Amino acid sequence: MRVFLDSVGCRLNQSELELMAADLRLGEAHLVESPELGEVVVLNTCAVTQDAAADSRRLARRAHRRNPQARLILTGCWATLDAGAARRVAPQAEVVPNSRKHTIASLVLGDRARRLASGGEVARSPIPGKRHRVRGFIKAQEGCSSICAFCLTRLVRGPARSVPPSIVLQRVLQSVAGGACEIVLCGVQLGAYGMDLGERSGLESLIRLILSETQGARLRLSSIEPWNVSDGLLSLWQDDRLCRQLHLPLQSGSHATLERMQRPISPAEFARLAASARAAIPGLALTTDLMAGFPGEDKAEFNESLRFVEAIGFEGAHIFGYSPRPGTLAAKMPGQVDPAEVRRRVHTLRSLASRTRQAALSAQVGAVAAALWVSALPAEGEGWLLRGLTGSGLAVSAWSPRNLRAQCSSVRITGVQGSQLEAALLRRDGAAPAPLP
Repeated sequence: MRVFLDSVGCRLNQSELELMAADLRLGEAHLVESPELGEVVVLNTCAVTQDAAADSRRLARRAHRRNPQARLILTGCWATLDAGAARRVAPQAEVVPNSRKHTIASLVLGDRARRLASGGEVARSPIPGKRHRVRGFIKAQEGCSSICAFCLTRLVRGPARSVPPSIVLQRVLQSVAGGACEIVLCGVQLGAYGMDLGERSGLESLIRLILSETQGARLRLSSIEPWNVSDGLLSLWQDDRLCRQLHLPLQSGSHATLERMQRPISPAEFARLAASARAAIPGLALTTDLMAGFPGEDKAEFNESLRFVEAIGFEGAHIFGYSPRPGTLAAKMPGQVDPAEVRRRVHTLRSLASRTRQAALSAQVGAVAAALWVSALPAEGEGWLLRGLTGSGLAVSAWSPRNLRAQCSSVRITGVQGSQLEAALLRRDGAAPAPLP
């Protein structure tokens, strides 16, 4: 059986896709690189913003148009939130809500699903096509118990629930056995890991377990709410295998806006956390999420947010405009900002974030780093143009005489080109053993 897998949205969606891929391979399904080649097409959708929902809809329509004979299965947050719209994309589409997403491999495999019940294992292998990731995305946690006024994640994914540590470790080991040089630990509310299991320091314990039971591969955390970051967690970065990047969603630098968002942190508290994190983790890249145009955000609040973002100096930011999501408190709030003004504010924020990122990139020139190469293209003349990520999550490129895709190399940063670093391999044959900072 030929199966095509694809997703829109967050890293958690990608980690879920990898779980499906492992189960499908265990049932001897053959994963293919395009929807035209699939007898079954499975799409994991997103609805965090109106744009994400639109992207999900376009992905489903495109897949159906390219292969109308395939069995189409739609899952994820958009399909869960608006099953009617998902089915209108293709009348025969099967909609599987998030609560039943774990059954998709069994639905696809049919009689062959009994192999899944045997508890067998397969080493992780990258999913064909554009999801051919060299990094292993591991789902450690699901759902969210926060009540942010703008977010519908709690509605479509339920309350925070942790995957038992032994299962997370098993998945990590499978991914490393499959050649992953980097593990990305994923969750909706990753910082709350273990709390539903009665462990207040559950994420710390999980990270210690992974680091103690694995070798070689570096470990990156996807996103952590700032109020879940403790001194104990920051102390773990004494291990060089932990990637020196923290993604701490801020959303706004205005105190009043954060209060209306029902985010349990103030700009002053976030600033203290940022200072503590940078002091504890030399070379840290601090990245964030920022929202423009939340209901009631006037020009004074937006300017306050701009000043705060500039003062923090983030190394990267995911910036988006507020869009009303059905079922959320914010959708009914007064003071909805005109969409044209929201777009202007998004543009302003992105310009600011670009300047702070360029400053961070320039500061790297001359430094030595470890790069994980996620792609390799034949260079003009000879050799390969490598593109990858440093441990701090910055994009980097280098020339190599060999194709080093899915490998790590020590590099020296030589310059900045646009939004990425340029580097030189420390040994031109690409064979130097790479530390993993």
